[in-house]
Amino acid sequence: MAHDNESIAVFLPTGEPNPGLLAALLRHEYAHILVYETTRGKCPQWLNEAVAETSAKPMMRWERDQLDLAVSQKRCLPLSRLEEPFTELPPGEVSLAYRQCAALGALLFNRYGADGVRQLLLGLAADWTMDALFVQVFEAHVRDVEEELFGIAADSPTNAPRSR
Repeated sequence: MAHDNESIAVFLPTGEPNPGLLAALLRHEYAHILVYETTRGKCPQWLNEAVAETSAKPMMRWERDQLDLAVSQKRCLPLSRLEEPFTELPPGEVSLAYRQCAALGALLFNRYGADGVRQLLLGLAADWTMDALFVQVFEAHVRDVEEELFGIAADSPTNAPRSR
């Protein structure tokens, strides 16, 4: 975890770490620190995790399969539920939240590039709303990306209005 946005602590369940896993964990946590510093702490959790997940490693096939199943079963979480720390989610939804963020990050970086994501983060630091930033930087709407990836329509009853 990124501790106090200044240091990184890694807790490993057993013995000697797998070097690849350790590198991915460090990239993930370092990305959190960079996002925090870039946005001055004004980044919604879903975007923070999207950047961190994408920085750590590409999605594995089994992770993509789990997300695809959740999409087909209409179990995906709206971004409004992913704006707060994932520790506040029910345990059964935490891994889905991370998968959704990884997919969001992959889409943002692949479609709009690192510079586009950087512009988005800098706009948050300048107090722009997420909706205004998406239109300004990506010429898209957050709700359209959410619907494209997760099948969650803007008028869905599970998709409460967002303040960002």
